[in-house]
Amino acid sequence: MKVFHYRYILTILFFSVLTTVSYYTTKTMFINLEKGQLSDAVILSPQTVTFVDETETKKQKDLVLSQVQAIYEMDQKVESDQVKKLRDFLASVVDQKRLLQDAQEEALTNSESVKISRDPYIKKIYNPYTFTNKELNSFFDEEIVDLNRMKEVFSKELENFYSTGITQEKLEEQKKKFINNAIFYHYDETVRTLLLNKISAHLEANFILNEQETEKKKQEALKTVTPVTTTIQRGERIVGKNEVISEKQYNALKEVGVINDKFDVKEALTRFPFVLLIFTCLHLFLYTFSNKEIKNHRLYLFTFLVSLVSTFLVNLLQWEYLTFGMLALSLIIITTFLSSSVSMVYAVMLGLLLHPGDYSFLAMSIVLGLVHTLGYNPKGNRNTVLNFGIAMGITLVITKVVLQILLGLPIVMSDLIPMIAGPVVASWLVLGLFGYLEGMLGVVTSLKLHELTSPNNKLYQRLNNEAPGTLQHSLRVGNLAESAADAIGANGLLLKAGAIYHDAGKLENPTYFIENLIDTNVPNPHDNLTPKESAAFIKQHPIDSVKICRKYNLPEEIISLVEKHHGDDLVKYFYLTELKNNPDTNIEDFKYQTPLPVTKEEGILMLADITEASSRSIMYEEPKVFKEKLTDIIYTKVEEGQLRECELTMKEINIIIDTFIKQLVPANHKRPKYPNQK
Repeated sequence: MKVFHYRYILTILFFSVLTTVSYYTTKTMFINLEKGQLSDAVILSPQTVTFVDETETKKQKDLVLSQVQAIYEMDQKVESDQVKKLRDFLASVVDQKRLLQDAQEEALTNSESVKISRDPYIKKIYNPYTFTNKELNSFFDEEIVDLNRMKEVFSKELENFYSTGITQEKLEEQKKKFINNAIFYHYDETVRTLLLNKISAHLEANFILNEQETEKKKQEALKTVTPVTTTIQRGERIVGKNEVISEKQYNALKEVGVINDKFDVKEALTRFPFVLLIFTCLHLFLYTFSNKEIKNHRLYLFTFLVSLVSTFLVNLLQWEYLTFGMLALSLIIITTFLSSSVSMVYAVMLGLLLHPGDYSFLAMSIVLGLVHTLGYNPKGNRNTVLNFGIAMGITLVITKVVLQILLGLPIVMSDLIPMIAGPVVASWLVLGLFGYLEGMLGVVTSLKLHELTSPNNKLYQRLNNEAPGTLQHSLRVGNLAESAADAIGANGLLLKAGAIYHDAGKLENPTYFIENLIDTNVPNPHDNLTPKESAAFIKQHPIDSVKICRKYNLPEEIISLVEKHHGDDLVKYFYLTELKNNPDTNIEDFKYQTPLPVTKEEGILMLADITEASSRSIMYEEPKVFKEKLTDIIYTKVEEGQLRECELTMKEINIIIDTFIKQLVPANHKRPKYPNQK
């Protein structure tokens, strides 16, 4: 399939979305974390975060803003309007009063006894203060000289009122001072009170705030404020159990990601490309360097699933022991089921996913990946896994201590305990998971292979009891195959296990195979059979081997080796015997009816089997002759096309031949006869 086949694209998108959502699933879903409430649990920071302390920063900003002098501008028009309004009013009162007096004097001169009304004159008064006629009548009771003096004094005091500038904030305070000015008490109380109340109601601020310039000045001042940052270390206690959550603690919980008031779509969309990029890089690495995972779609999906589960659990529980435990568990599983090269890439990926932005954790994860890459033993057993768990714990502690020293931070012993305990517990836990994962993924691990090569295995014991000659042949084949596999970089442990059971089908009729005829006095069953009948028994054993292996629940990878170790080869001895008696013999009746080898391991097993069997017949030949005959036998298999579908190259076949010779020549020497030996 193409590198970006739709199946791969859907897988990457699916796991990227779920992983992004998992960041918003925390254990705070199950505990009470509200401001002013008691916390139900001790909450530790799941990651190291440096953030701006908004509360402290606001205090600094408020302090700076309080020192900014507001910019005011004097509005001269306010003063002039207020003074003019007052003078015009009192001048109008004086004018109308004079007109009234003139009218009254004229009436007296003409000896008229008519009483002249004030109302027409009062109505003509300029009245900006909206006095009532009754109130204006009070002004007519005053003498003109007093009204003129009042006009000058009140105007002068009004000018004094505005001379220093009146802001809106101080307006009410200054109004009271203006009204209570002692100089006004020289005038009639009624008129004075009426006029002061009206003037006060109309007074305005003349020192006007220039909001634009003031705001500009404030912004310039705010630029000088450095945000107050706070760093919370991963594992640091933010709030204790039964402790009242303060606003500062609540904000800290939000910053470290413990609290999400709601699913922030914008934040999730920002994080999603980061996760998508990581999974895309993982896919490209697997596609380029690890075809096994690409071909096994279940294993490919499992690779993404492990990272999703790890991210989900770490965010959900936010427990240091689990964080390092999941990191170790994931790397052990990935290394065992995939390869050590994948574990390095996976370590970087987990370092980025589990604690985004925590470079100390990323560094520890990378170091752990290097340990897996360089120290992993593909033939490791259970003890190897347990020891590796301890090694990972020690590695994490050393890395953490070095980082703390380099960063100038204190070393807290309690922070180191999860780094040892997590990987150790993970190594124990992973041993229990291997059996289920092998069945689910259809992959056989080194742990399973070690179990299969153990003499305690039931099928192994049955071979030892019922077909000991076959078992010995199989063990020798296993040694040859394992050495050859190691020489060309194939799976030697898989071949060793497969070789042990490759002839398990001979258990159906053990004595029909020469290696099991231990007692020389027992007649050979083939003596009473035709060559064709004998060939039928021989041809049947790979098929019977597959049935028996499935009966004993051997992995499919082993069964594939067993099934193809003869390909469609010819049972040559019985065919040639039959051909002597019957020239019309059908060659197909003497060929194995099993598939040809495809993988390198299947090809190696076929060559190791024929090599071990043939070496019995040329034993004790001179080394040079032995090598030549053994090489001819193997090349004959190649020329007959038994490896025509196999991944093995001629270069690798030559390496395999050399390896076989190195293994067999030392074992095929003649022993000297000792004195008195018959």
